Amino acid sequence: MLRWLGKVLLWLCAALGGAVLGLGLLLLAFASHGYTPALPKTMILSLDLRYGIAEHESYNPLDYLLGRPAASTREVVMALFDAAIDPGVQALVIRADDATLGLAQAQELYDAVAYFRSFDKPVYAYGDSFGIEAGGTNGYLIASAADEIWLQPSGDWALLGFIWQLPYAAQLLETIGIKAEFATREEYKSAMQSFTHSSMPEHERTAILALGGNVMQQKLTAIAQSRNLDPALSNLWVEQSPMSAAEALGLGLVTNLGYAQELEAALMERYGKDTPWLDIADYAQHTASEPAAATVAVIYANGPIERGEPAEDYWPPEHSVYADQTAHAILDAADDPAIRAIVLRVDSPGGSYIASDTIWHAVSVAKKTGKPVYAVFGNVAASGGYFIAMGADKIFASPGSITGSIGVVAGKFSIAGLLQKLQITVDSVQIGTNADLWSPVNGFTPAGRAKLEEFADRSYQDFMTKAAEGRNMPLEAIHDLAKGQVWTGEQAWDLGLVDGLGGWMEAEDNLYQALALKDGERIAYSVYPKPAEDIQGILSGLGGYLTGAQASVLQKAWQRVTTSPISIQARMWATPQ
Repeated sequence: MLRWLGKVLLWLCAALGGAVLGLGLLLLAFASHGYTPALPKTMILSLDLRYGIAEHESYNPLDYLLGRPAASTREVVMALFDAAIDPGVQALVIRADDATLGLAQAQELYDAVAYFRSFDKPVYAYGDSFGIEAGGTNGYLIASAADEIWLQPSGDWALLGFIWQLPYAAQLLETIGIKAEFATREEYKSAMQSFTHSSMPEHERTAILALGGNVMQQKLTAIAQSRNLDPALSNLWVEQSPMSAAEALGLGLVTNLGYAQELEAALMERYGKDTPWLDIADYAQHTASEPAAATVAVIYANGPIERGEPAEDYWPPEHSVYADQTAHAILDAADDPAIRAIVLRVDSPGGSYIASDTIWHAVSVAKKTGKPVYAVFGNVAASGGYFIAMGADKIFASPGSITGSIGVVAGKFSIAGLLQKLQITVDSVQIGTNADLWSPVNGFTPAGRAKLEEFADRSYQDFMTKAAEGRNMPLEAIHDLAKGQVWTGEQAWDLGLVDGLGGWMEAEDNLYQALALKDGERIAYSVYPKPAEDIQGILSGLGGYLTGAQASVLQKAWQRVTTSPISIQARMWATPQ
């Protein structure tokens, strides 16, 4: 009986090991990003925006299994840049409805599509509707750069305008006995106004209207230009939205009414049914492996800015910007003799002042090596997001990048009133006048409030001083642009807070000049911090279940996987999972 039980346990262990090994092989098959596949002689590129476009490259094989983005904004933009002059690329087809993209991302892709089209490469866009769902407007913005825009006959077209809604909970907090005590620098620093006010302050309303007006004007101008329509009529598009597909066709906002299968059939007839369709992520994977004349480091700063290191070593850093990790990446790139320039890609609403200063200092140290250090803004580079970039040699922002918010807010929530309502008493023993400075049990004492105001003054002055130094502007001029005010990238460019309008394409043009590269020479981009490339690192998500023998088997399997041919799409419109 015991012998039989032992055999069963042995069999179960072997089965478990085989399952882990099989899963590892499957993951490796999806994560084979390090090889150079052969491209077909002719192809049509496809870009499906329903999956979204990540702000960073994906090195996690689970991303491929879970249907997450396989290409970053930079990879897509650079792929279109390469495809424009690739004689093998016949056309580009975009699925643009339900696109989960920010405005700045959409503008970068819009510019890249327009560039591709400028080389007489046809672009076709399709949507079952535009603008009804969240993000649909930005999807149409990209689609508007196409030669043909197909809309499902039952679909709608909408550009619903701009709305900014904020809840204000000051009365609720007062009712339940919680008090929000914060110091702000200055009046436009509105991060905590939802808790300190009962309605929107008038100066904040004016600022938001100006911001929203500029955002809308950017969209309307781009659409009118790409569709060759009268800009004077653009406000009618907003007022008439949502409209039927037939109405959109009549106004010239789309060119064809039809279903996805009908567009696909038309393209097969036009280019031949044997012409393969290749996902742009696969194309980007190939072009990125071609020989380059210079290597540029890319450091991503995506998410709230926090002090220290992440709790676990992970990649990609997609949820927060950890100051020590990011600073080390910048300094490692600065010390690497193979790296000729550094680009900090920022998509962050800010966070810790101290953490932001840690990254700012690393940027200033990297600049002393003589390597160009550029910052490229994504959808948001506000407060700490602007802080970490303002010392760069050059800053680039898309017209719709939320930029600035030079200001400070600090404080705490006091629950003293709530405790009283609940008839809870708190007794304490205290040594030191300000030992209770950050305690939520009580509000700020006069001495504590003085310390809070002192911190806010000191941080704000440091922020403005470093901004003035980085932008080479008088402190008084920076102060006029500070006060917590938020600008679009277009406004920030007019005000001197950034050096150029545009994202990755604009940055690369400047890198070519800074690095004295010749026409036709390529730039390779290397992401820092370096992701794990070994088998154990790639499969760390399996929890360390792999033995040394299993890892060895996977290593050999990896060598086989990386020589496999590139995958070609038989059909474009796969449904996102």
